[in-house]
Amino acid sequence: MICHLICILVYDQICNDALNSKDDGSSTCGSQEVVIDWFNTLLNYALIIANAAAIVLSIPGQHNPAIPTRFATHICLAFVIAFQLSLCLFIVDCVGVSIIWCSMFGWLLMCMRISPSSSARIQSITTTTTPAKSTVARTVVLLDCGAIVFYAVLLEIISTIAHCLAVVMGVVLWKAASWSKGQHIQQQD
Repeated sequence: MICHLICILVYDQICNDALNSKDDGSSTCGSQEVVIDWFNTLLNYALIIANAAAIVLSIPGQHNPAIPTRFATHICLAFVIAFQLSLCLFIVDCVGVSIIWCSMFGWLLMCMRISPSSSARIQSITTTTTPAKSTVARTVVLLDCGAIVFYAVLLEIISTIAHCLAVVMGVVLWKAASWSKGQHIQQQD
């Protein structure tokens, strides 16, 4: 199981395939050498770090009822990580962590949004942060879009569908977390 997890986290599809084809049910790597796909590993982990930094910089204030709490943010991130690993370990023969950064991308988009119907409650990153922080978030959004397009050209269509659905998952998780915070504040009033 540990070897399988390592293969997933370092984008080694050959190792992953070899472990999935074992009939003896062993959980060790045996003589299977793990070969790190450095480009995909570095790209995807860099996107995770960039998205995390942009999200931290883009949160205008925890007192705002429309912004999820840090605790809710951590719970949602833990859910996404567990979802990605469960998907690759038990459901689909996949490797990587792109679902994680794609859902973080969706979360970041929600942090940056401007909602005309609720502009009194929700402020966008462009009005609540410094221009440097706003530039960081916009740059990360462009990097995320570029990576999705890059993988859309390079990989099968199912990967692009998964990436787009993960962005939607990030948006939905953000909405659920901010909704639950708003409900909690309303109950206190």
